[in-house]
Amino acid sequence: MKNFALTGVAGYVAPRHLRAIKDTGNNLIAAIDPHDSVGVLDSFFPQASFFTEIERFDRHLEKLRRSNQKNKLDYLSVCSPNHLHDAHMRLALRLGANVICEKPLVLNPWNLDLLEELEKDRVLMAIFSNKYSSFSRKLLKSLGLDAYFSAILGPDSLPYRKPSPEPILKLLRDFHLEAREGIIVGDSMNDILAGKNAGVATVGCSYGYGNASELADADYHIASLPELLKLPLCDKLSHRAAEKAESTHRILKGLKK
Repeated sequence: MKNFALTGVAGYVAPRHLRAIKDTGNNLIAAIDPHDSVGVLDSFFPQASFFTEIERFDRHLEKLRRSNQKNKLDYLSVCSPNHLHDAHMRLALRLGANVICEKPLVLNPWNLDLLEELEKDRVLMAIFSNKYSSFSRKLLKSLGLDAYFSAILGPDSLPYRKPSPEPILKLLRDFHLEAREGIIVGDSMNDILAGKNAGVATVGCSYGYGNASELADADYHIASLPELLKLPLCDKLSHRAAEKAESTHRILKGLKK
């Protein structure tokens, strides 16, 4: 028997997922929706914990993961609206769970525009994640994004995880860069701590699964990825990169767990 959690439990498709979980002999340990859905939930899994706030839902699942391997989350069924899919899938992956999503992952066009703009400015980009690099590569390739990144690091690349600065320091050494030439963009406390420990500039993005308190110590804050180009530090680094024969700046972008 596997442990499931479900986002968007008050939505139209959620009862189908609840029925499938029950009919296959599995267990639902938690569900979330901003609207009251206790009636729907009780008809399938009356013992499941119900939340209306994603932060409480996240903390509950994290506590279960740490307290007892038997109670940890195995699968997250994502039945929430499309614009929340990315954040909810990241949450599940960070918890070490598999994801069942009602619709496939898609890329916002403005994020693609940003990647193209940074590539045009000869800004080097890399992925530094606590997820295995093999998974990150497959995900990026499926989205047609793998060519934008010069390096992808994970715990299978080095025996370190965020908030360790070692993966960032390795990238700086490999590309003969100084810490002042690097930026890490992330949505969790570990992203910001890793950047601080490595001495690079830190940018906290509020659109991921992290919350504002986790990102409070970041040097800069953005509410959407295109805002990165508006930061004065990013503008200076882009000009520095353009002045050199080879790219001299690496943005270290964390994918979450």
